[in-house]
Amino acid sequence: MMSQPFLKYSQILTQIKKAEIRPVYIFLGEEHYLKVELIEEIKKQIMKSDFSMDFNFNHLYGSQVDTETLSQIANTLPVFSEKRMIVVDEFERLKSLEKLNSYLENPMGNTCLILNSLEKDLPASLVYSSKDCSVAIFYPLWEKQLNQWIINDARDNEKIIRPDAVERLMDYCDNSLLEIKQELEKLYLYTAGRNQITSEDIQNLTGDNKKFSIFTLTDALGQKDFKVVIRIYRRMKSMGEKDIVIFASLNNFFHSLWKILYYKEMKIHDDEILKKMSMNPVRFKKLLPALSHFSYSSIRCIIDYLFQYDMKLKTLYMVHKHKHILMEEMLYRICFS
Repeated sequence: MMSQPFLKYSQILTQIKKAEIRPVYIFLGEEHYLKVELIEEIKKQIMKSDFSMDFNFNHLYGSQVDTETLSQIANTLPVFSEKRMIVVDEFERLKSLEKLNSYLENPMGNTCLILNSLEKDLPASLVYSSKDCSVAIFYPLWEKQLNQWIINDARDNEKIIRPDAVERLMDYCDNSLLEIKQELEKLYLYTAGRNQITSEDIQNLTGDNKKFSIFTLTDALGQKDFKVVIRIYRRMKSMGEKDIVIFASLNNFFHSLWKILYYKEMKIHDDEILKKMSMNPVRFKKLLPALSHFSYSSIRCIIDYLFQYDMKLKTLYMVHKHKHILMEEMLYRICFS
C-alpha cells in the first residue's frame, strides 16, 4: 500500500465544493453523518438530474458484488453525463479484494468510486495511487468536538447558540451527530427572524419527542419489543421523520452490534473494544443491553434484511405508502429474527 497522509473531512469538502472530484475516495470509520454529507455533496456535483441518477449511480455492498463486476461497472462509460458515481459500502468484504488494485492503479477519469467501510484500518492488500485517491478516517466526535461543531454549524447558519442550549441539545440527542444536525435544522426554522438559539427554544421545539426518537426505536428493537417498535415508528412518521434517515440509523445500529458481538466472541475486554471501535463510551454502554437478544448469526441475517429492503425502498422512491409498509415489514422481521 502506497504511503499517503489521510485527509481531513474539511479538506475533502473544500475540494468537492470546488468541483475537484477525485476518481476514488476511501472513507473509513464509524461517523456516519460526515460521510453521508460528503457523498451527498459529490452526488450534487455529479448527478445533475433524476435521469442521470437512474443511469449513472450505483449503490453496492461488498458482500453482494464481486470485484470483477465492480471493476466492469466502474469502467463503463456514463450515459448522457460527464461522470458515473459508485458507492460501495462494506467494501472490505469484497471477494479477492486485491484484484481491485489493477483498477485503483489506473481508475477511470469519468467515474467517481467511493469505497466506504466502518473499519478504521485500510486492508493491507489494497494498493492505490495518491494522485487519484483521497482517503479519510471518520471517528465519532467526542463531547468537546461536538460542542464546537454545533457552535460552528449555528454560525454558518447565522445563528448564535447559547452554551446551555448546546449542552441541552447534546443531551437530547445522546451526542449523535446525525440527530444533532436534524434538530439544528428544525431550530433554524423555529428561530427564524432572530439570531439566537436558547435552551428554552430546544425545550419548546422538542417537548416529549425524545420518547419517539431513533434512540427509543433502536432501544425497543434491542429488546425485540415489536408493539413498542411499531408505535414509536408510526409516531416518528407522523412527526415528519424520513424513512431514509430511520433506515440509515438502523443500519448503523446493527453494524455496531455486529462488531461488538464479534469482539466479545474473541474474548476482547470492553475497554479494548471501545478503542478498536473508537466509539463514544455513552453510546457503547447503551448498546450492551441489546446483546442478550441477538446472536452473531441473527445480526448477520438482519444486515442481509437491511440490504434487501434498501434495494426495495430505492425502487419505490415515488410510492410513499409502499415505503411505509416495507419499513413496518422490515421491523417485524427484525423483531422476530
